[in-house]
Amino acid sequence: MPLTEIGLMGVKPNHPIMDDSHPSGKIFTNVYTSIYAAPNSPREIYWGLELEDPLHVWAFFEWESLDAHKDFAKSFGAEAVQDFPKVLTHGEFSKHVEIRPTLSPLRAPVTQIVTAFLPAEMAGEARERVEGLVERVVRGLRGGGGGVQGVSFGWGVEDDFPVRGEVGGMGKVLVLLVGWESVERCQWFRETGAFKENLGLLRGLEGLVKLDVVHVKCRGLWGKKE
Repeated sequence: MPLTEIGLMGVKPNHPIMDDSHPSGKIFTNVYTSIYAAPNSPREIYWGLELEDPLHVWAFFEWESLDAHKDFAKSFGAEAVQDFPKVLTHGEFSKHVEIRPTLSPLRAPVTQIVTAFLPAEMAGEARERVEGLVERVVRGLRGGGGGVQGVSFGWGVEDDFPVRGEVGGMGKVLVLLVGWESVERCQWFRETGAFKENLGLLRGLEGLVKLDVVHVKCRGLWGKKE
């Protein structure tokens, strides 16, 4: 079953990795284009700086399966990312999420990444109630207009996602991707009643440990022929 690898990494100061005219940008772009061109590579790749903290870069890879990712990492992974230490300081995490229906919100001019951190042991009816509320939010966003250009969400595969900003905190996550036509439109939406009726509901999720909301402007590689 297809799933998405999500990675978060620290960027060295004064290294504009999104600028292909700069050596740092060339290094970063070359890494992902080489991965995309390799045999058995991800079907789609996206990356972008976090607007709230530009010294963090997010990356998303759609794999055919978890085993496909593991096999690729064994055969090509280390070689592919050998230049990353030249522009990155560290990796914060690399985990997997079952994003549905697609990663298309990452193609929007700006993407809102909403991560709900939940107890690792959440399962059964509690998980169903959380998912039901998130599905309600997704329906509201998709049907409400307001500059939304796509909504997807999914549960984390692992139960040990590091809770951002909390040393040692780990748990289950549910990730929501919302594509927006602009940063301004997203900010405008926060001031409307529709926000409270939709995204605002997420702060009331059962068992919520923390809700993390950031924004990225992604570049991507997709549409590769089989």
